[in-house]
Formats: sequence, structure tokens, C-alpha cells
Amino acid sequence: MERFISEIKNTADKVAKKSGELVELSKAKLNIANIKTDISSNYKILGELIYIAQRDKTEGFWIRHNSLIDDSDQHSLWKDENDNIWIIETIEKNWLKFKRGENNTGNLPDDKTKLTHLCNAQHTDDLVISEICGEKKNPFYSEKTGKIDFADYCNENGFDGIDIAYFMLTWNGLSGMTGGFEDACKDIISQAKELINILHSQYPEAKVKIMGLQVPSVNGGTGTNYGAVLPYCDRYGLTRYVMELNIAFEKFTMEEGYCKFMEFINISGQFDSENNMPAMEKCVNTRSPKKEIFGINGVHPLKEGYLQIADAVYRNIVKSINELA
Repeated sequence: MERFISEIKNTADKVAKKSGELVELSKAKLNIANIKTDISSNYKILGELIYIAQRDKTEGFWIRHNSLIDDSDQHSLWKDENDNIWIIETIEKNWLKFKRGENNTGNLPDDKTKLTHLCNAQHTDDLVISEICGEKKNPFYSEKTGKIDFADYCNENGFDGIDIAYFMLTWNGLSGMTGGFEDACKDIISQAKELINILHSQYPEAKVKIMGLQVPSVNGGTGTNYGAVLPYCDRYGLTRYVMELNIAFEKFTMEEGYCKFMEFINISGQFDSENNMPAMEKCVNTRSPKKEIFGINGVHPLKEGYLQIADAVYRNIVKSINELA
């Protein structure tokens, strides 16, 4: 049993370090019966796991860059040479991920072109695209069946099936919210049920784990780099939203028809939002040399924060193995 636990932890650590996002754990196969990892040939490691898809079917894209862009520029808006608007979604060393802005149905930018800043960034120099690759809108969407299809995903990638599925539902998804936080919770639970119902219908023996969200930055990160227009900037409201969403997730997993195969994992109780979120030192005021720690990102953790989330998943994997032993 110790050997199995050790190998699973190594797998979780490797995937977490390469993906930067815990949802990318779905791109690794953890088969409890024989413990092995198989990264699909459809993925290319570009410092991170990046899905390579056809350019005309992508929701967003990654570009290689040598700019000064950092976490303070998260969710800033840029336009290409055809005036299509793109939003920075993920910032990694030498790579930036963009998603489509409002009313953007255009093609992806071409290599050797540039993106021009529109608003919300601290670093506003043009971004010259030296390399670009697309990202598929949803890796579980099947072109064959025209819908979310976990069975087709497993067949295409040579997986035997799904034993346990871990879902972290939303942070970036909140940016499209049109109502209040209460409405957002209801919408997310409704969408989550649609997703889980598909998985359960195809793999009725699979266990499903819903991970809650961590508490956002507690020292200014929520108002630093979102243009003060998105829900992320409301520190009090956002913290309440996380608490209410976590409660809603837990209640969902306890509902009749779901409780026998679902479990809630409370991430916020296992995450250090004070020390594992991006931050910088700055003077407390214009006259004092005294420094304070000031958050520079509201919801995207440091590498250590992502690994803390991976630790929470790992602990639950060990628990699940012990229950099966």
C-alpha cells in the first residue's frame, strides 16, 4: 500500500507542477488498479500542458512572449490587427493564454503579428507574437457525438475508463456572470449537475469528487488587476460567494441520487490564502519607509498555492485507496 500511495503522490506532484491548474489532472490517467500515468499524445508540454487543437475550432490560444507581463496584468484586454478583443486568462513564464472577448468570433491572430493594449494592464507595450498555438474549447467535447462525452474521450485517448473524477468548478467562469453572487451559485450548481449526470450515465461506478474554492486574496489582491469592473474586485462579496458556493457544493453532493458516488472536498480549509497568493512589498503610505505585504492577484495562487491544492487532492486519493483496500 505504501508503494501505491508513493506512486500516486509522485503522479499528482508531476501533473500539478506541469499543469499549473488542478483541473489539468483530468489529462492524466490515475488507474487505482495498476497505478500508471499516460499523458495523451494530443498534448504537448510547452512548459505547461497545452492542448493543441485545430485553429478554427479554438476558444482561445497561447503565445510565446518576452514581455514584462506579470500577474498584475491578469484579465487585461488586448486587440489584434483585425480589432478582435482578447483577454489574458493565464500568465506563465514565457507563455500567455488568451480567451475571446465580447463579440469576438474572429480567427486567431497570425504569427509575427501583434496585440495592442486596450485596458486594465500595468504593462502596456505591444505584444509581438513569436509563436502561437490554439486551445480546444473543451477537451471532453466530442466531434462525433456533438456533446460532452467522457466515454469518447477515454476511447480516443486509450483509457480503460474512469475510476475517480476530481472537479474544480469555476474561478474564471465567474467573469461571465450577469446577476448577483446568489444567482451565480445557482447557475453553477445547475451546470455542475448536467456535467456530473453525463459522467455518471457513462461510468456509473465512478466516484466523483467536487473540490471547493480557496478563499481569495485577503490583502488587496482582489482589487489590483481586474479593472475594478468585474465581480473579482468585490473583496467582501467574493469571499461570501466562495463560502456560499462551497456550502452549495457540499449540499449538492449530499442530495439523493448523488450522495452514494459523490463527495465534497473543502479546499479553503487546506489553503493558505495569506501566504500562498501573489504579493509584493510596498510602502504603507507616501511618507513612511515602512513596508507591508500587498496582494497582486485575487484568485490565482502562487505555485506553492497550486501545490497546496494538489496536496488536498492527494490526501483524498489516499483516503479513497484506504477505503477500497
